[in-house]
This record gives sequence, structure tokens and C-alpha cells, in this order.
Amino acid sequence: MVGARSSVFHDLPPMMVCVGSPAKAIKPRASAWVLTSLLQVEWVIRSSELRFYQKVRNLLALSSNYNPSDKATQMCFAEMKNMSPH
Repeated sequence: MVGARSSVFHDLPPMMVCVGSPAKAIKPRASAWVLTSLLQVEWVIRSSELRFYQKVRNLLALSSNYNPSDKATQMCFAEMKNMSPH
């Protein structure tokens, strides 16, 4: 979380309250245990998304006219990513 009127010039730690100019981390948004749990859940979600995309690629590879660099193919994957709840 970045405070109002703060200026961010570099990467900030995840799940931290950051304020100032330049923005500095002042405190975590939750306990260390909660933050660790949230990051693990995010990892599981991201890895399941990767497995889904790989299955779609494998399915499309069976098609005779599949071209991974085709504009329509790239737009399809971009649309699927936008529809993802994460």
C-alpha cells in the first residue's frame, strides 16, 4: 500500500505500508505469518494458471493451423489472462 502523495522510485516489499518521497516501507500490513500464507496461496494460484495455459497450448498444438506467433493466438492468450480472477 502506498500513501497519498508518495513518490515511488524503486521496488517496494510486498504487503508493506509505504509513505514519503521517496517512498519507504514503514510497517507490514499484517503479521509475518499472514504474509507468508498469502504469498504461498499466490504461488499456488500462479502455478495453476501456468498449468492451464500449458494445457491450452498443448491442445492448440494439435491443430493443423496453430501458429504461436500469430496475432490472433496472442490476443486469445491475452484475453484469457484478462478473464482470470487473479
